[in-house]
Order: sequence, then C-alpha cells, then structure tokens
Amino acid sequence: MYEPNLVRHVSEYQPPSEVEQFVQASKPLITTKQLAEILSRSVEGLRFSLQQDTEFARSLNATKVKLGRRVYFRTAQVAKVIGLS
Repeated sequence: MYEPNLVRHVSEYQPPSEVEQFVQASKPLITTKQLAEILSRSVEGLRFSLQQDTEFARSLNATKVKLGRRVYFRTAQVAKVIGLS
C-alpha cells in the first residue's frame, strides 16, 4: 500500500549527526574505521593523528583496547573525549 506521507524527498534527507551515530553504535567498542567515519577522517589520517604527541591523540589513545591484533575504542569514553556526552 502506498502512503504519500511516509515518502521523504531526497532534498529533505539529513545525514545522522555525531550524537545520533553514537546512539546507533550502542556497542561498547567501536573499530578504527567507525571512529574515522565519526570524525570525518580517513582511517590512515586517524592512525597518523593518533601517533602524534598531542592532547587529542593522548586522550583518544587512552580509550584504545587491543583484542589480539585488532584495535577498538571504548564508545562511552570516546564520546566524552570529543564532547558528545
């Protein structure tokens, strides 16, 4: 059944905000790729930034968790670092 009120025009589309992305990512850990998307950076750019000796890098690196060879970030702590909570 077609309901015209449920159809949204392409021009009305709003991409989810950073806060909405964190709400949707209700998992306790996020990947480097997910964090890069939230910060609007490439994965390589994020990795480079995390290697620098800056307050931002130190605070994000403090949220890092390694499970085997994989790197994850604690979602709740990342939200605090980037000012979403």
